[in-house]
Amino acid sequence: MAASILIIEDESAIADVLEYALRAEGFQTQRCLLGQEGLAHLRSGLHAMAILDVGLPDMSGFEVCRQART
Repeated sequence: MAASILIIEDESAIADVLEYALRAEGFQTQRCLLGQEGLAHLRSGLHAMAILDVGLPDMSGFEVCRQART
């Protein structure tokens, strides 16, 4: 089973490129647009890694990172 990578990015063009490249390398991806949604996915424990935009519409990506680490 391939590792799952969460993409937390509100710019669809950027998320599309990331998703395409990661899937081409054999990774599974899931994406979301908002920090709160990303935190919920991260807390599920299903993802090996997250790629996080620091300028999200609902909260700072840095804040998402801080909350995810606690």
